[in-house]
Amino acid sequence: MIHILKTKIPVVPCPRPRVTKQGAFMPKRYTQCKDDLLQDFMTQYQEAPLDCPVDIQISFVTTKLRKGDLSNMVKTIEDVLEGLAYYDDIQISQIKAQHRIGHTDMTYIEFTQAHIKCGFVDKVSNKLLK
Repeated sequence: MIHILKTKIPVVPCPRPRVTKQGAFMPKRYTQCKDDLLQDFMTQYQEAPLDCPVDIQISFVTTKLRKGDLSNMVKTIEDVLEGLAYYDDIQISQIKAQHRIGHTDMTYIEFTQAHIKCGFVDKVSNKLLK
């Protein structure tokens, strides 16, 4: 089964942690984006996380090019989906992503059970479920 999520919330690319004398932290803009995305996705997907290898396809549509590269935008989505769509990002067996210019800001995500069996991922997934 293919699960589809979409959002109009602009995706903030995953930044490097900020390091201070008090420790490391992620910028507030990024953590707020993750919280907003999680709330949005939780209303769209209310099933248990998948416990198998997962394939993900992500399309970022923006009205203009944004600061930050595609891989950091994907990392933000991976972080948000962990625990919601799958238990751990080690379950991801394939990612397809694109960033294109359009008439409105929108992010489309499709995820489904992978068609392959990967022994390593299965073993790790089983350990996570115990």
